[in-house]
Amino acid sequence: NTLNIADSCAYSALSCGDFTAKADRIMRLREHTEPHHESLAKSFLQTTFKVLAFENRPIDLVQLSDVLSINALLKIIGRRGFSDPARAALIREINEHAVAQKTSIDGVKSDIRFIANSALGLLFDTEKAKREGRPILDLETARREGAVVLFVLPPLLFQNAAPLIGQLIINDLKAVTTTSRSIWKLFFDEFSVFSTTNVLNLINMGRTFGVCGTLATQSLADFDAGAPQLGGSFGRQVRASVNTVICHQVGDPDERRTAGQIPRHLSRHRADRPNTGRPLHWRRIRSRSTAVSNPSRRPQIYPQRSCIRLQ
Repeated sequence: NTLNIADSCAYSALSCGDFTAKADRIMRLREHTEPHHESLAKSFLQTTFKVLAFENRPIDLVQLSDVLSINALLKIIGRRGFSDPARAALIREINEHAVAQKTSIDGVKSDIRFIANSALGLLFDTEKAKREGRPILDLETARREGAVVLFVLPPLLFQNAAPLIGQLIINDLKAVTTTSRSIWKLFFDEFSVFSTTNVLNLINMGRTFGVCGTLATQSLADFDAGAPQLGGSFGRQVRASVNTVICHQVGDPDERRTAGQIPRHLSRHRADRPNTGRPLHWRRIRSRSTAVSNPSRRPQIYPQRSCIRLQ
């Protein structure tokens, strides 16, 4: 639970997608309970990203936190005059958001400013990173180049920031997923940090775009912890989307029964017999397969789409 921010690269979390996709990414940082205000806030964000793209302004979380107001957007768009029809149309669009600014955008602003002004804000300031010559990560380039990327989110050190940034990363992963169909291996350790309804699309539909995911957690209950409003259905949806389960010793009786209901073709380890006396091993076989083997038996190979590993 330590993090050396000074040695970390900057992270461009808003580099992929058009203005609508970027607005969606920010809106999914939190669950919204009022559809009307959610729609107003999303429309405001969409116009903001449209203005920044029109003016070729840098887009990162720190810059975004400074321009989420009508006056700031009008100042940006009006620097080159008002004679351009496209510019005039954007000005009208900005002025239409007066109601959203008063009633609907505060929650979104607070999320963005919380990250931008936190101790981790330096990691999202790509303009400062450019001036200092620090490397900048964007996931689309990393995937294209086959790079290995490690995100470290210590939840004990950043109890509020880690889940919020985790959602931002999930949103970025979802956007980048659709840019290619090449094999992309994603590993989520301590999945409870990411365990919300927001991650379901990535798990359910990512396989179409080459995503091979491993979800590592301490307990099956972690799959439900992030989506209590869904009851137990979230965990069931996650488990229904995977086809390889690696389960070590399970101590809780309820979890033992749940694990025992997993079809045998998904798991070779019997959850109702946790003390077999033999360890369970796993290793990579090839790009789209995972082997689960017991030293006393021949390895079983299953196609890998997603894999749950209980540590």
